[in-house]
Amino acid sequence: MQSDSSSSGVRYIISTHSHTLFIVQDGHIRWAAHVDSIPVQVEVCTVQGIRGMICTLSETGSLQCCYLGTEPVSTSIPAITSGTMINIQDAEQQLSKLNKEIKQAMNDPTLVIKRKANAQVIIQIENTNQFSVN
Repeated sequence: MQSDSSSSGVRYIISTHSHTLFIVQDGHIRWAAHVDSIPVQVEVCTVQGIRGMICTLSETGSLQCCYLGTEPVSTSIPAITSGTMINIQDAEQQLSKLNKEIKQAMNDPTLVIKRKANAQVIIQIENTNQFSVN
């Protein structure tokens, strides 16, 4: 996140598949906001002189610039209790099984997924001179 001399500490943004951005400072959620798409890239920037704008890029290439607003989203976060025990041996077995399945799937020639080296992306920008990013 953007550095601000008025507050110290570690700040970052977490985006979720439920279209939510969480603003976190020193390990505590300070703000939550919904966005239209699932962000794969998030940047805090200044747009037309307004500091703190959050620009998100979706996996489909949709760019959204938003301001957090004045009311945080009331999203509950599932609590992790200390009574939740994780069996490391079971987790390692599950991970090993999943890795084997992935390896087998990657070698399956019947899969529709095709890898293409040097894939190109074409971006068209319409210059309307209405917006400027500083």
